[in-house]
Amino acid sequence: MKTPFNLIIPLLLLGSMAVAQQTSAEFPKLTGPYLGQKPPGMEPELFAPGIVSTGANEMSICFSPDGDEVFYFISGPSFQPRIILSSHIENKVWTRPKELPFFDKKRTDARPFMTPDGRRLFFNSGRPYKGMDESSGDRHNEIWFVAKNITSWGEPQKIGFGGKNSGAGTFPSVASSGNIYFSTMTEEGMPNIFYSKFENGIYNIPERLGDGVNGNAKDRNYHPYIAPDESYLLFDSMRDDDTFGEQDIYVSFRDKEGKWSNAQNVGKIVNSSNAELRPYVTFDGKYLFFISNRKIDPKLPVMEMSDNEIGNLINSPGNGLQDIYWVSAKIIEVLRPKEMK
Repeated sequence: MKTPFNLIIPLLLLGSMAVAQQTSAEFPKLTGPYLGQKPPGMEPELFAPGIVSTGANEMSICFSPDGDEVFYFISGPSFQPRIILSSHIENKVWTRPKELPFFDKKRTDARPFMTPDGRRLFFNSGRPYKGMDESSGDRHNEIWFVAKNITSWGEPQKIGFGGKNSGAGTFPSVASSGNIYFSTMTEEGMPNIFYSKFENGIYNIPERLGDGVNGNAKDRNYHPYIAPDESYLLFDSMRDDDTFGEQDIYVSFRDKEGKWSNAQNVGKIVNSSNAELRPYVTFDGKYLFFISNRKIDPKLPVMEMSDNEIGNLINSPGNGLQDIYWVSAKIIEVLRPKEMK
């Protein structure tokens, strides 16, 4: 699924050259929605190749409700460090991506999600906090949020659900109601989709969504995206049946009584023989973003290559690490059951 160990060292060395080149180069002038990229149709396309989708692991993405700010999470081949980058429109031009001002000094921040009202950014982090249990081990899946003001950010706060699941969860996604959806481990040790109801400013103890979403006891379910009106849920899953590859994206729809339909594979338009995961739909409802480690056969020159050319070749999108793709979100509505339309 990932780069073999014996290729990591040369990849990193070559990657450092590519990064140095990119740093010294002038950032392109990008205008218009979605970093000025040409919108996709019903076939997935790389998002902003060479700008957002590069030779690193680009592992999730989200936008502000107005579409004038983007947040995305990148990592190295070994999933360290974990860094959230952000770009916004300033004087009608997208700024060069940079870290957010509240970043964790150990670079453990990951999986950003902006709420539908644009007032909070949720994310995962392993940053320290007052009263934390030093023996708790890996804390990278604790959920935090930070308030966004017109001109500044507040101080990050850790979610407290209460009970055994206090703050633990992966890939938070928040509806307009404030309800938060995420994946975490069941008592049997399997990753499933849970949600916490938001009432009176408090997140209740998380509840596991039913078998219609989570499937059987062997299914491993991750990285939910909840529609703002909670009418449908996207997530990725590793299942023995009804699968195209390593990890596929599924969708479940909720009826008027609040019951979730049996999750269905979104199909071969999105899913491949590789891993597709971490779905996200833009607030205008037009585009489905997702992550894939599918490979793209490089165009190899006939002539010998320089070290810089080799570095650029190896550290380009489609090298087997995770890249960001987007496609028309119309594929979701095609799957909605007739009785729910």
